[in-house]
Amino acid sequence: MSALSLFLLLCWAQTGDQAPEASSPDPAASPSPQPAAAAPVALDTPAAAAPGGAPAPAAGGGDAAPPPAGGPVVQQSAVMAEQLAPWQSWVLLIGDPIRTAPVWWGPILSWIKIISLAGLLGWVGAWAVSSLRGRRPASFTVGGARPLDAALLLAIIVGIGCVFVRVAQGSGQMPEAYVLGVAVASLVGMICLLVGLAWLEVLLWSGIRRERRTGDLVVLLGIHLALLAAVGLSASLPASAIPYLAAGLGFPPDTAVVTPDGGLTSAGTVALVLTSVRMALTFMGFAVLARIAQLVIREVASVRPRRLYAMGKFSWVESFRKTRIPWAVLAIFLLILAFTHWFLQPPDSQREAELSRLYVGTLMLLSSILLTLMVAILTPITLPNDIRFQTIYTVVTKPVRRLEVVWGRMLGFMAVVTVLILALGGISLIYLDRNVGGRVDELREELAAAREAGLTNKAEQLEAQLDQLQTRMSARLPVDGSLTFIDSVGEPRIKGIDVGQELEIRSFVEGATQAEASWLFGPIVPHPVDRLFPNRPGLPFPMVSKPIPVDLLLERGTIEYLANEIYELAYQKAEEEAGKQGAEPGELSRINARVARLDEQIGGLAAQHQEMVGRYVELTDRAAAAEDEAEAARLRAEADDLRSPDVPVQMTFTVYRTTKGRPGEPVYASIQVAHPFSTEAPMFPSDPRPQPLLIDPLASQFGGGPNPLVGDLVYSDTFDVKEYYTNKWSFPAQKLVGSQGYLTIQVQCLSPTQYLGMAEGDLFVVASQGSFLVNYMRGLAGIWLQAMVLTAIGVWAGTFLSWPVALLITVFFFAAGEIFFPILNQLATGQMVGGGPFESMIRMISHQNQMSELDATLGVILAKSLDSIVVPIMSLLIFIVPNFSAMDLSNLVADGFAIRWSTLGANVLLALAYALPFSIAGYFILKNREVAA
Repeated sequence: MSALSLFLLLCWAQTGDQAPEASSPDPAASPSPQPAAAAPVALDTPAAAAPGGAPAPAAGGGDAAPPPAGGPVVQQSAVMAEQLAPWQSWVLLIGDPIRTAPVWWGPILSWIKIISLAGLLGWVGAWAVSSLRGRRPASFTVGGARPLDAALLLAIIVGIGCVFVRVAQGSGQMPEAYVLGVAVASLVGMICLLVGLAWLEVLLWSGIRRERRTGDLVVLLGIHLALLAAVGLSASLPASAIPYLAAGLGFPPDTAVVTPDGGLTSAGTVALVLTSVRMALTFMGFAVLARIAQLVIREVASVRPRRLYAMGKFSWVESFRKTRIPWAVLAIFLLILAFTHWFLQPPDSQREAELSRLYVGTLMLLSSILLTLMVAILTPITLPNDIRFQTIYTVVTKPVRRLEVVWGRMLGFMAVVTVLILALGGISLIYLDRNVGGRVDELREELAAAREAGLTNKAEQLEAQLDQLQTRMSARLPVDGSLTFIDSVGEPRIKGIDVGQELEIRSFVEGATQAEASWLFGPIVPHPVDRLFPNRPGLPFPMVSKPIPVDLLLERGTIEYLANEIYELAYQKAEEEAGKQGAEPGELSRINARVARLDEQIGGLAAQHQEMVGRYVELTDRAAAAEDEAEAARLRAEADDLRSPDVPVQMTFTVYRTTKGRPGEPVYASIQVAHPFSTEAPMFPSDPRPQPLLIDPLASQFGGGPNPLVGDLVYSDTFDVKEYYTNKWSFPAQKLVGSQGYLTIQVQCLSPTQYLGMAEGDLFVVASQGSFLVNYMRGLAGIWLQAMVLTAIGVWAGTFLSWPVALLITVFFFAAGEIFFPILNQLATGQMVGGGPFESMIRMISHQNQMSELDATLGVILAKSLDSIVVPIMSLLIFIVPNFSAMDLSNLVADGFAIRWSTLGANVLLALAYALPFSIAGYFILKNREVAA
């Protein structure tokens, strides 16, 4: 496998190679890659057209139209002159490890491919080690080593030297030499690769034949057949598909891969070879995965619940009675909790909302740290000690299977974790009720006292603090939209003004200008780039879905609900009317019958709506004429029950002040809600003839006059921005009637010389508010999932390592997945600024920043050469190290946002996707090692 890694490295190193005669290719023959070429590519069927009004550039060589003024620089997408056959598209989707499909089974396919590659690595590595251990003494040696072993060692040394030469050539310190259009250093590296492959072939064949493993021999034959299949499938791809493949491989935009006469340049050949290698590795992994699945399924069929329970009970008893670590965790939690309130105080008295965030975040962090430490210590120690002291002999000699040993211990440890999470969660909720709930009661008493004393300003301040604190101690279900900007001169922008803040999360709009931020909600919303620049070159970005949950916000049986039902039937009628064109006579009669039924239903709902509106008007008039205040309040409440409540909108904006402004006066902003029937907020803001998002299907019935079902199409208001507060606002639910989930909310800053900062998640519609208790327990479920993955890692490490090393490995996995996973992601996607670890070390020692280019000294070239070897290996860790941070849901709970069941379900699948392979790997290791000698 080191030879395979070296092969990938050498192929990558020559991606910039070009033969001298191909240095000036036809621009049309070398299209540029997509903007996110390093990310997994969604491979659609070739005949699929580009939606969204963003046509792809022609392949005939014509220059694409430049983007409009102020538009982003978007690379031209790679386009094939000849379409791939459907079977070729499916082969690329299945065989390429980084390609996926934007459907529900896409992540599952990617997981299978990653597991197959890991299985291939484990299978080859296991047989290589087994073959090395079982080799007979050689009859002929060279310097005490077998000739092929000596050749492998020489090939590794020469291969590393070739990497050094290629880096030096890339830095301009060594001249480049080509043979048949390929760099000499790369050619020598390929020869070294062949030597490594030959060594690996001899080792595997000799070891498997000596052990006489028929199943593994079949796997080895399947691996070679998969290699041949991948080479044949890659050779069948048309030459015009190579630019598309090169774009997915991350080739530079100006790399020529196709000659003007339709041939391949050296870079194009490298792209084809890399594609073949990636497909071959995936297909070979499938062969190994089939063998693993056969063995695992047979083992799982023999697993019995009673034996799993027995092993789990053994781990439970051992945890509480022998190690007593769970008792220590509970004691430490109570000890820290006794003094927590001394140190957790809000930044000032004006930010009471931070109190709940501090307490909730700290309690969940403390629970996570203690449980993680317990799992990291407990799981990797028990099994190695059992093997060391041979107490496991009493287990494996019983009718207990090795998989039952692994899964049983995991079940026992997770039972301990479950009990502790419930205990820590219960104690935390009592603590929160005592401190945060007690502060809420205090604020209520102070508010009542201020109102009785006539202290209006203080009462408003206390009321705002109480409201903010209760907002955080809830479970809000936010619905965010797609954010775009308009600058101060009216030009569309992807981002607002950068005021120089270190964190570029928020963009700013200038006050007292036409600059605005616009959030678009809808079931199908184009990417902001495609909305603002629909005629840009290149394929469109994927659509997003951000609909307003109309069914949740419009209460059943209200005036707005009935009006929306009328529109739903009207939309169905419009679809039926559109189907009349070109319909056969029989189908036309059926359409007419359905249209007649829809008209009848619309008429019935319209009558109910009119009756309810009349009832509402009557109640409001009686309330206005009533002399008794109690009777008037009762009538107003009865009238309000006939209407849906206003739609709540919450915002968390920041203010960047260029001047002090007017002392004592807040920063003001305007907010506007535009119905999709309005042209105030079109889908494409740069369109000179803006069109509404939706066409009103009932417009003809009102003769161009006001629509009583919808009312005014635009609703606007002003509010003062409170920093560090959740600004609350609402608009009439009537604006959702007939919207089908579409809506636009626009915000402007009204105060001059001030800038209003916002991100996409800073404004959202609150669909519902749930129970904080339930939400807190869901947050603890995220900690439980982290513990499950860490338990699988600890048990896996304990199957073949001594307990100190297993403990360090377990801690390493957790630290890498919780803290350093973003760095691993940057390594894997090639976004690491400043080079790899060795180049970064030179920058730190020499006090160089990450952006400046280092001088091409011998030490720098050596560091870059080592990075070229180490970084590809380190980037593979992203497929092995679990993403623990993705399973951490504590921030949502601390901020008062609801954890959706879909989010929790996705985290459960993610945790199982990590825990299951580690447990299976532990089973195979435990099965093939000596545990009780």
